[in-house]
Amino acid sequence: MRRINVEICCGSADDVFEAAGAGADRVELNSCLFLGGLTPSIGELLTAKGAGIKIMAMVRPREGGFCYTEREFETMLADAAELLKAGADGIVFGFLHLDGTVDKERCKAMMDVIGDKESVFHRAIDVVPDWRAPWTT
Repeated sequence: MRRINVEICCGSADDVFEAAGAGADRVELNSCLFLGGLTPSIGELLTAKGAGIKIMAMVRPREGGFCYTEREFETMLADAAELLKAGADGIVFGFLHLDGTVDKERCKAMMDVIGDKESVFHRAIDVVPDWRAPWTT
């Protein structure tokens, strides 16, 4: 039988150590879970890496929605690059247009930063009008 991997959403390095101790295969590291999950600090990531478990780092600069200004977008790209440099195994992100459709151009720019590391399109998918719409055009 195929093994199912378990990923736990964590809001701190302490949570990561607890998840690792409970047998999780990987975690999604955030800050401010009560705001829907925001970008963790580099220090939080470095501390969490001590748990010896795969860490996917959230890149989300603020609460509310998934449409970002140009400066927020630039910040997100810089955050992703720094989190990966600091040891994140991958990045969790999501970009939408005002009409709720996936912003493919910004997703591609983030994927360029992520390179050969893992990526996850986060819960922004829950609010798109048609999640089955083609992503690659």
